[in-house]
Amino acid sequence: MRNRTRRFRTLGTIAAVALLAAACGSDDTDAETTDTDGADTEATDTDTEDGDAADDDWPESITYAVVPGEGDEGLEEGYGGIITALEEDLGIEIEFVTATDIAGVVESLIAGNADLAHMGPFGYVIARDQGAEIEPIGATIRGPGMEPDNASLGFTLADNDEIDSMEDLVGREVCFTDPGSTTGYLYPAGEMLSLGIDPESDMTTVFTGQHDAAVLSVINGDCEAGFSFLGMVTEILPAEGAIELDELKFFYEQEVESGGVYVSTQLPTSLQDALREKVVELNGDVLYERGLCGDVWIEDEGPSGAPSCRLDHAGSWGYFPVDDEYYDTLRMVCEETQAPACD
Repeated sequence: MRNRTRRFRTLGTIAAVALLAAACGSDDTDAETTDTDGADTEATDTDTEDGDAADDDWPESITYAVVPGEGDEGLEEGYGGIITALEEDLGIEIEFVTATDIAGVVESLIAGNADLAHMGPFGYVIARDQGAEIEPIGATIRGPGMEPDNASLGFTLADNDEIDSMEDLVGREVCFTDPGSTTGYLYPAGEMLSLGIDPESDMTTVFTGQHDAAVLSVINGDCEAGFSFLGMVTEILPAEGAIELDELKFFYEQEVESGGVYVSTQLPTSLQDALREKVVELNGDVLYERGLCGDVWIEDEGPSGAPSCRLDHAGSWGYFPVDDEYYDTLRMVCEETQAPACD
């Protein structure tokens, strides 16, 4: 197996994400090598650690784009286990890149400059609607035998007696995460619109960019209320010691589709198929057994009862295979509410 050095980039703007083109390998050009006698020979399949072989038409590297749910610190290591496993099993290099917002990853997917992406379901729907040639591989799950589950939460400080419902947000400063976030904007904004409340004009809307920032802004008193996804509020930040759950009270909860991993259909079909198989196969227990957990999200007793680790910034245990139809409910929300973020 060839030696690989992990490359990690942070992209500050949408325009910067578009520069990822150089990171994507050709998928239709055969590489050539020179033997010891100086004669040109066609490269053969690349052997991988588990004995599989990469197809001749696969690129040497692909790009995996992610929007942080929290800050960039530790993000590369949080995804490092599954990325290393994919590299070892498929015999290709994976370059890990981040963008500051969902729009940056969407732009990169539309331009064909990212091959894999991890993002929320609304980002996927936006990307598809705007012409990105991508398909879902799998939606996140919390443990074995489970199906995707997620929720959008609205919260305020536990001692705030003035906010108990969406209607109470009128005239107040409210923290959302990102205009392209399912849990941090679309679903709550859609609920507001159905109640005759305009999130753009009936309140002071603040976009924090990341899910943890929306929660911490409420804790710190910078916003009177906020929205984020279930796991960030009830699991991740309490586990990090960043908040105590009893500091908050909840006035809104809505089940939503889970985000996950999406693949570019511009990749060779055989590589797409291999990625689909491997992503669903690689769960937290498998990564622990292979010694690929790194230093984050290690649990002595994971969701299956065995030692385990987590696969991404949201603390997912694994991925459940889904297809494009899984996101039809999200499209219906856009159609029914005509939320500006859906345009």
